[in-house]
Amino acid sequence: MPFKLKRHPSWLLLAVAAAGAVSVAIAATALSFSAVVNVSQTAAPSEKAKNVRLAYQVGLEFRKAWLYTYGEADGASGRGNVYARRSFDEGATWSAPVLLSRDGAGNATGGQVITTAGGFSTAADNNKPNIFAPPSTSGPKVVVSWTSAYCPSDPLTGHAGSYTSAVQGQSALVSGGAVDHPFHCLWVATTTDPELTNWTTTQLTTGARDALGDVLAGNSTGTSFALAWQEDPAGLKPGEAEGPGDGGSGATVTPGTNIWYSAAPSPNGLVLRSSIRQASDNNSTATGAAGASRPNLGISGSTAALAYEESSCPGGSSGKCIVYHSFPTLAPTFSTAEGAAGEAGAIVSDVTQNARRVRLVLQGASAAPTANLRTLLLWRESAATAGEGAPADIVVRRGIAGASASASSGYAGADILVDSPRRLTDVAAGGGNANAHRALIRNNLIALAYDQTPSMDGANPEKTQPTTATYNLFLTRSTDSGASWDSARNLSGLTEPGMRVVEPRLVPTPGTVINPVTGVAGPGDTQDVNVFYVAYGTEKNDATGAAGRVYVSRSIDQGQNFEAFVALPGTAGGQSEAQLRPTPDGSAVAALWMQEQTVDDPLSKDALFAVATPALVPAPEMPAGAGCSMASQAQQPDPLLPLLAVLGLLGLLLRRKRQP
Repeated sequence: MPFKLKRHPSWLLLAVAAAGAVSVAIAATALSFSAVVNVSQTAAPSEKAKNVRLAYQVGLEFRKAWLYTYGEADGASGRGNVYARRSFDEGATWSAPVLLSRDGAGNATGGQVITTAGGFSTAADNNKPNIFAPPSTSGPKVVVSWTSAYCPSDPLTGHAGSYTSAVQGQSALVSGGAVDHPFHCLWVATTTDPELTNWTTTQLTTGARDALGDVLAGNSTGTSFALAWQEDPAGLKPGEAEGPGDGGSGATVTPGTNIWYSAAPSPNGLVLRSSIRQASDNNSTATGAAGASRPNLGISGSTAALAYEESSCPGGSSGKCIVYHSFPTLAPTFSTAEGAAGEAGAIVSDVTQNARRVRLVLQGASAAPTANLRTLLLWRESAATAGEGAPADIVVRRGIAGASASASSGYAGADILVDSPRRLTDVAAGGGNANAHRALIRNNLIALAYDQTPSMDGANPEKTQPTTATYNLFLTRSTDSGASWDSARNLSGLTEPGMRVVEPRLVPTPGTVINPVTGVAGPGDTQDVNVFYVAYGTEKNDATGAAGRVYVSRSIDQGQNFEAFVALPGTAGGQSEAQLRPTPDGSAVAALWMQEQTVDDPLSKDALFAVATPALVPAPEMPAGAGCSMASQAQQPDPLLPLLAVLGLLGLLLRRKRQP
């Protein structure tokens, strides 16, 4: 008599379903990291490493390179310098460091004795570097920027060694205290060398005003490079922010602090120096006059967008407002004359509130085949009466092409002002706080990540000991260009207040890279716009703020689901400042991060590098203090497991049938 499945349909179907469910649970996909390479390996502490991916033709060779820049203290003086290293073998080996912060004789500027115009003598230091390079295949085009206390009076002379400046300022970081701070100036290092060995270093400003907060940007074709930064006529002031951080971000400024801008069509320091313009219009240093700070800069095609926070806004309260400018990248409307009025820009935030920490994201029409979304602005906002360091919510505002006129670009201030601001969090009124906001846009998709706590005071070790609340990483999305938003999801799931989330990252895949030798994209080089990566760091939520682990995940469906978060490889702590660079198809990601070689010793940091690819894992690794539920995980079942289960069940039934 033939065997018939219908004799045991319920039992068999339940068993098959259970086998499939087990397969899904076992076969979660998460990132698996390659061997870790220590890319700095020096006794001196390294800081703030940042990397870029380069792809370009050299003769008949299509070369791919990793390039990173970082700060490192000089062993003798303890004063920092800026370096660069590169790898041509996918990070397996790295070049010797190339000194970028150097004087006219090629010597390190960090540690050299300088004397300001006011007679203050000290050893010069260099602040953290920034780097930009487009995904160009015609050759490397790289700009690195940083601010430095090494500021000879005449940058054209290429001064070497110690100096006394006729114009460099000085200040006291603590009001009423002794002078202890030389003003800083802006420097850049540029290269188009295929070997990434020969760099040109250029001093852009003189230190007559205190420069800081430099941001770099450029377009994807390598035909526009731009810088924005702030300059305070009275010098850097410590901030009053609550919680972790040294407060020296430049947020607290004196009247007359302006935002400055420069651009060039190629990586050329001399052109950048000759193109400096005052962007904001704060020309009064009288008490109560306006001051601008913390610029953010974006470029799409031939258009630049510049935003910053400004005090004493017209018609406003005692808080800050967000000011926005849009202009042709290489032909800004700002005057080149020293002390020129600059431009007022468009105030895009509510002047009755206190708005700060603006960020912006742009996309061109080619990246948005069905969307008119071009600009996304996001900032933190709280009631002006709450004062400095108050709980804040995240607010967004959009620029839509055609919003203010039929042919408007979507980048213009008028386009921004047509859109109503939207408050995406609602925690500040109840004492909660949202910060560290990051965003990406892809056609109609907006993904927004931020750190949030239900109690700012409860999560602040300076006010509550031990802490009773903590910060987690949240993500919300819009799939209709910001007209509506999903409910925010807690991706980190920390439940113990002794740890907190810091340093979120939200990184999309870069554009398709065409091999100029073959004329087609190679393996992994075709962009998948559905993929992006997310990461966050952890640290102890106490007075020490000791660094913990960094956790990374990937979404392959525009953030609907996430793979299991995994920690960067290495020791049980001491990780921070991760930089993620995915392949265009999102199938792999390179991570560069700072790692304490002796945990809880920040002076033992080195830069580490590893590449991760997705793999099937038995279970996600959970961060310390996390609850049972993290992000929803994109489960990718192994098709072999349910098949084997079904075959096993069929075999069991057949054996039972043969028994007498």
